[in-house]
Amino acid sequence: MTYDAIERSQQDGIAASLFLIEYGDTDDSYFAYTDADQPITHDGKTYLPTTIGRDKIESAGNSLDNTTLKIDITPNASIVTLFRGRLPSHQIRMTIYQGHPEDPDADYKVVWTGRIISVARKTRFAQIAAEPVSTSMKRTGLRRHYQYGCPWALYGAECKANKAAARVNPLAAALGKNYIDFEPGWFNDLPVEKFIGGYVQWTDNETGILQTRTILTMNGSQRVILNGDVFGLDVGEQVNAYLGCNHQLSDCEFLHHNVVNFGGQPWIPKDNPTKLTNQFY
Repeated sequence: MTYDAIERSQQDGIAASLFLIEYGDTDDSYFAYTDADQPITHDGKTYLPTTIGRDKIESAGNSLDNTTLKIDITPNASIVTLFRGRLPSHQIRMTIYQGHPEDPDADYKVVWTGRIISVARKTRFAQIAAEPVSTSMKRTGLRRHYQYGCPWALYGAECKANKAAARVNPLAAALGKNYIDFEPGWFNDLPVEKFIGGYVQWTDNETGILQTRTILTMNGSQRVILNGDVFGLDVGEQVNAYLGCNHQLSDCEFLHHNVVNFGGQPWIPKDNPTKLTNQFY
């Protein structure tokens, strides 16, 4: 039976909402909730029943479609823990489906998609604030320009640098609010200064979520200064550290051996090809 047939039925149209919250890059980095009274399996994921409710979704074809959607959820939900006293490392994406548990075809429709921007604790519940995907679509996006440097995100789909070859696995020797100290020689003969602009990752031992922090600078050869707080990590635990890149031809060729995927234009002439001098500069 189709979604429309059940929706129009006078006795079968009891709808259920599915909330898929994705917080990382791996296949298992998600939370799945439903406001139904029983678990629902959809697209290979099991949505667990919990106390959750949302604002009414309206679409008027104007700027009101970009208003923030608020969702109330039980305060002990995993998504609330993710925001408790910290900021997540990744963008938190959310998709809301609506369908009917009695539908044998499990025909659940997407009714809303966007990202979570905050989670606030209230007296008896937590409130999620989310903005629709249409908000980001109206922002000015990145534009590709002719440039000397490479515009690709390091280790991204266009860069294709070998991430495994650029990784070392040191143990944390000491921790601070925004730094990690490693044992001497942790960089395995790689140029230690080239880890600036790279990042470190570790598994949060409180939530099991992969945390990521960019390496801003080095203090000596053992201390890496990060762009965020360090939490969910204990001394002696393993950290994955990845080389950075200056996005110039030199690092792409000699550090990452990835010059075939270099995205810049290093041969742009610096002199005016039509005359020897320019009266303006």
